[in-house]
Amino acid sequence: MKTFVFGIVSLLLAPIAVTQHHAPLAAQCQADANLWYNTEKATEYLNAETARIQSGIPNRTEGGRMSLREVLPRITEMGECFEVDPAHSHLYHDAEDYYATIMHDRVTSYVNRHNLMPQIFAEDDAGKR
Repeated sequence: MKTFVFGIVSLLLAPIAVTQHHAPLAAQCQADANLWYNTEKATEYLNAETARIQSGIPNRTEGGRMSLREVLPRITEMGECFEVDPAHSHLYHDAEDYYATIMHDRVTSYVNRHNLMPQIFAEDDAGKR
């Protein structure tokens, strides 16, 4: 399933890849990671997402309200920050993982809402990966 999610992420990021892009500076990486991520925020999101799955209660956390157009660039930037500022890689990993989890949850919800799992299994069984 993670391969599927990252395949979707790759397709969504493809148009962005054609423009020239400069890696962020270490100071920008640190500032963004500290602004965008903290353990409490991630825990709040995960608890709300669990409630959504179990009880249908909408996830109204900051992460639950973010559009994928906001989530995807954050995943990309935090991934770039690993190379720019290896000394803080643990922070970038945690932030990237948080936003990748939001993306995964969104895609999983879409697949389930549109009953696409049988098609995914059929194509996977046929070797289409």
